[in-house]
Amino acid sequence: MVGKLLSLPAWQASDLMYRLLILIGLLTLRTTAAEPPAGVTAACFSPDATQLLCGGQNGLRIYAWPSLDLIQRQDLTADNVHQIVFAPDHQRIAVAGGAPAEMGLVTIHSWPELKQQTQFRVSEDVIWRTIWTSGAELLAASFDGTCSVLNLNDAQTRVKYHEHSRSVTALQPLTESVIATAGLDHSIRLWSLNDAATQRVLDNHTGPVTDLALHPTQSAIQPRLASASEDQTVRMWYPLTGRLVRFVRLDSTPRVLHWTPDGKRLLAACDDGRIVILDPLRMNVLQVLTCRVQRPTVLLLHPHDNSFWIAGLQNSEQLQLPSTESLDSNP
Repeated sequence: MVGKLLSLPAWQASDLMYRLLILIGLLTLRTTAAEPPAGVTAACFSPDATQLLCGGQNGLRIYAWPSLDLIQRQDLTADNVHQIVFAPDHQRIAVAGGAPAEMGLVTIHSWPELKQQTQFRVSEDVIWRTIWTSGAELLAASFDGTCSVLNLNDAQTRVKYHEHSRSVTALQPLTESVIATAGLDHSIRLWSLNDAATQRVLDNHTGPVTDLALHPTQSAIQPRLASASEDQTVRMWYPLTGRLVRFVRLDSTPRVLHWTPDGKRLLAACDDGRIVILDPLRMNVLQVLTCRVQRPTVLLLHPHDNSFWIAGLQNSEQLQLPSTESLDSNP
């Protein structure tokens, strides 16, 4: 196995190692306790923020917040779940996943009944990310390098984007018609949801891009986008003009990004178990928190109680977000 791995081109070896790390973690967790939540590759809060929905290789699990008491288990069509996201009407959820190197699935379920309504077989590899672009359409990004715009009215793929040379690991709508996608090919690509035409390529990263996060209070005229990469940088962009504003290099790979609701702080969860809190204007480190979760897959901020939740393949942890005042006093 090692000999075969060494004989592969560098990019193929990187892709294979990425898959193996995920598979080993998930297989290990088949025999471990499910509480507190572990083996999590996707999660979100319910619309009223009283429940936590978690997905992985063992289907969907729903926990009470903040006690994390298990409320419900639900088997799903997809063997591996990589995203759970609520529709704009909060009455449906989209679940993305599939079987590695076989198929990518997106299923639509009613909420809170969790009855499956629609299923899309989208690609030849797992769906890594999905997001609602409207009440009738979703965008799905696949590990086979493609992105698909899915229409719920006719259960068809309306547009498909093929310009990424490797797996797509992050996506973020910028305007009503422009999407940013990124992945293992080191690039961030802006393209049209109408005709899948590439509008701009941001290629400053020197490693695979791990996440994208849009500033929560920016206007559509000049949105501000944060990106994280295995080159150990977090970069801030004005993506529509292609301008790289600032960047910061960290001590470990930032895996997941999350803005505070007011947009004044940016959190970067890193592979070494640290959560770095950044000032997005100066891109300097305000504070570093430590936790037990290494190589995180999920970082969620609760909308009401100033807490956040971080999870990975082995474990999860609840933490309290420092107040703005305490951050300002610790530059």
